[in-house]
Amino acid sequence: MPALKAADVSFVGSLYIGELFGRTGDKLADAPEFDDLYAAAERLQVPLHFHPQTPVPEVLKAYYSGFDDGVGLARSTGMGLATAGLGWYYDLGVQYLRMIFSGVFDRHPGLQVIAGHWGGVVPRVAVPVELGQSGQDAVQAELEILSGVAD
Repeated sequence: MPALKAADVSFVGSLYIGELFGRTGDKLADAPEFDDLYAAAERLQVPLHFHPQTPVPEVLKAYYSGFDDGVGLARSTGMGLATAGLGWYYDLGVQYLRMIFSGVFDRHPGLQVIAGHWGGVVPRVAVPVELGQSGQDAVQAELEILSGVAD
């Protein structure tokens, strides 16, 4: 966390403390340690900008390794998929889903967030998750909600 205390900031505008990531060390975006930051942003009525980051090493190994392109993971097809190809979007999307379902936005209803590069993961995933559905039923429910047919 920056040394600047959000409570000392009295301007109105964009709150940009550098880039905020969905994960900070081993803390996820819904960790209670971030409630003071979220409360300050809510009080100041400024959005927080989140940016995705490369998935943790265990995820890199499990999902993105094994491409036989002979350049090592750092320059491989797998790393391309793990970052701008796919991984960034899911990494940040999971953090937003955690914030939604763990109650961050219930505790801070005025909190505004800007999701960089999240690629529509949350709208695509949140509807089936919220409805507790899977498969074709989830797709149909999502289409109905997006078209305004469902309540």
